[in-house]
Amino acid sequence: MYTTMKLVPAILAVGASVASAQSSICSTATYTITSAAEATAIPCRTMESIEISSDLIGAVTIDGPTRLKGNLVVNNATQLVSLASSSLTTIDGRFELVGLELLNDVRFTALTAVETIEWVTLPALGTVVFGTAGVTSASSVRISNTDLRSLDGLNLASVDEMYINNNDRLLSYSTQLANVSKKLEIDSNGPALNVTLANLIWAQELIINNAASVLVPSLEVINGSMRFDQNSFTTFTAPNLTEFKEGDISFINNPELTNISFPLLETLGGSLTIVNNSRLAGIDGFPELKEIGGAVLLGGDFESVELPSLDDARGAFDVRSTQSIDESCKFFDDMEGRQIRGEYNCRGGDENANEANSTSGGSSGNGGSSNNNNNNNGSGSAMLGTNMAALVTVAVIGGLAQLML
Repeated sequence: MYTTMKLVPAILAVGASVASAQSSICSTATYTITSAAEATAIPCRTMESIEISSDLIGAVTIDGPTRLKGNLVVNNATQLVSLASSSLTTIDGRFELVGLELLNDVRFTALTAVETIEWVTLPALGTVVFGTAGVTSASSVRISNTDLRSLDGLNLASVDEMYINNNDRLLSYSTQLANVSKKLEIDSNGPALNVTLANLIWAQELIINNAASVLVPSLEVINGSMRFDQNSFTTFTAPNLTEFKEGDISFINNPELTNISFPLLETLGGSLTIVNNSRLAGIDGFPELKEIGGAVLLGGDFESVELPSLDDARGAFDVRSTQSIDESCKFFDDMEGRQIRGEYNCRGGDENANEANSTSGGSSGNGGSSNNNNNNNGSGSAMLGTNMAALVTVAVIGGLAQLML
């Protein structure tokens, strides 16, 4: 009896010590995992932040917590091979994986919500598995320099900003994303990448480069800019885009592009730039475009330019082609100083029409900045020698001045 009575306080003391240790783990600002064993039996449902030591080797499975109020961070653990959790559902802060050279497998089968995904320099990462629902909530996503072939399981309806770049083996990105409040940028991934934004309705800024196809069948509003550079797609259409409030539309150096179509677009707040798309024979995909708030810069091998509804172009207006575009220039010549308010030039037979820095040659329309005499080496020719980059700068300033009147 006496022995038992002595043991009871000891047992209680041990229990109190364990409870205190558990409480300490659960409430610590950042719990650092230094071994795989420490990750598998975490006695907390809710924690602040978890950081995995850069010295950890092999596989790590986080078991126990369902929510992190802070971050899950793994940086420069160059010998980490896999990372998993079947319990974690929510990360209120960052899910950060950076500089993990051997990490090839990430499995978070219960995770549905995270504030920020920051996955950068994961050259061996070829497998990511989420649960059936996938990750449905995130504000910011950056996935860069991985070995991923798809982004299945990233099922966001809205996002503030998303950057997908330098994933050389990425073949497809198909998403239910409907709203982008800041920027969606997809750049320098695999050359066969197919991008399907089937439900995207509204975006602040959309930048897609180096893609094989881009589909935006539901897109209605762009508040900022839309830019497409160095893609291999043959056609681009935005069949439901009606509103382009402030930014620019830009298609530059898309060598396979044969068709651009914005059939319902009436107002473009910024500039329209279509340059060096060598297979684009005609620019006729803006039948309803009435107002352009910035510059118009069109250069290439096209044989015609049609803007039949144009009523107000506030910036510089520069159209150049290697081909004869006399009929198109005649149409725009009559608009100079009226519908076309900025510095005006329209000319064909310009062998440098595809170049950003070019001196102009060939024949032109009768615009104020154009030169009707091909042999004239005077001030008009010097003006036409201004590089396109400088012209765009002047156009933007001119457009802003017009808006302030």
